[in-house]
Amino acid sequence: MAENRILHPKILPLPLDLARDNAPFDIEGDFIGVFDATDAVASVDVRIQDPGENAFTFKRGRSATFGVHYTRLYITNAVQAGKILFLMVGGPETFKFEDVGAISVNSITDPIFVNCLKAPQTKNSQVSVGAASTLLRTVPANTIELIRVCNRGLADMFIAFGVAAVASTSKLATDDVEFYFVSGGAGGLSINAISPSGAQNCEVLAVPIK
Repeated sequence: MAENRILHPKILPLPLDLARDNAPFDIEGDFIGVFDATDAVASVDVRIQDPGENAFTFKRGRSATFGVHYTRLYITNAVQAGKILFLMVGGPETFKFEDVGAISVNSITDPIFVNCLKAPQTKNSQVSVGAASTLLRTVPANTIELIRVCNRGLADMFIAFGVAAVASTSKLATDDVEFYFVSGGAGGLSINAISPSGAQNCEVLAVPIK
């Protein structure tokens, strides 16, 4: 009987000042995504479970879900002085990865966050969403949050990051729950919603991770 795993997403910071050649990392999941990197060129090659497997190259904006559960990653990279790349790993059943926002890397020796959530700091609210674009939450400047949103209404609503929501942005159906990692950037980032069919409730839970 298969083990029922609930894998919470983890962030793995990878400074690229030194070369790696199939460096082993004991970390498990069946999903890998790049949360962000110093720039769009920074990259690593990842092999899952076996150093002899084919490598997957990951850069900013790249994610992949694998058909097997792994317990070890092998990471290779050339020297990329002054750069850092953040891998996000875990199980796809626990979150949906959306490449939104952008983070600022302070320095290689001062990572912007550690590999865990700051669990006690949570905020929960019900927001009434109307036909006009409604502010669900502003992610403060220089912070990163794990955002959980749930449509508690009777019809679809749509959400957007940093711009006014319209009926062509991300759809959230009735009782749908979505998870996002969102950066506030240098000036903060708004999360907006619209309900074309009238007022509905959206539940918002924000967990700071930086």
